[in-house]
Amino acid sequence: MKRAVYALFFFLLIFSGCCTKNVAWQFDSFCERTCNGFKKIRYVDANICKNLEVDFILSSEGLRMYISILSIPLRSSPGAPQTTECKLHYGDGAEDTIQLSRLEGGQRFLVPDDAMHTVIDRLWAGDSVVIKLGRYEGILVSDNFRAVYQELLNKSSCSVKVHWSSFSLR
Repeated sequence: MKRAVYALFFFLLIFSGCCTKNVAWQFDSFCERTCNGFKKIRYVDANICKNLEVDFILSSEGLRMYISILSIPLRSSPGAPQTTECKLHYGDGAEDTIQLSRLEGGQRFLVPDDAMHTVIDRLWAGDSVVIKLGRYEGILVSDNFRAVYQELLNKSSCSVKVHWSSFSLR
């Protein structure tokens, strides 16, 4: 009887994790933890079944948007092994089809600058953005995007620099 109760409990715990809709943008600064500091915001979706992550990373190289898949790799675009197709759907019904650059490892993709700026503009305006990447789909909502995006761009939250005190010479 105890085993049945425990099995039911774990089943409900796992099932409820796949159905919750607790989403948020989160800010993090890695300026003091790395030699090449950077700041990022990540879209965190409590629905672990989607297997899709979105990051905006600001480093000395500038602002970049990445989409990562956390499960089965995607096929490449025909004739272009380093790219894959992605569809972006916006709250007003508009749609874009873009080509993402596949990065080393094959499960992280760089979004082109023009598409990144469109996504930022849409989220800033309060629209949602649906990302369709192969079998994966994620809905980015603008809930707290403005606040974390402003923190990302805020120069006082961190400056990208090397902390020489973390090195020792021998």
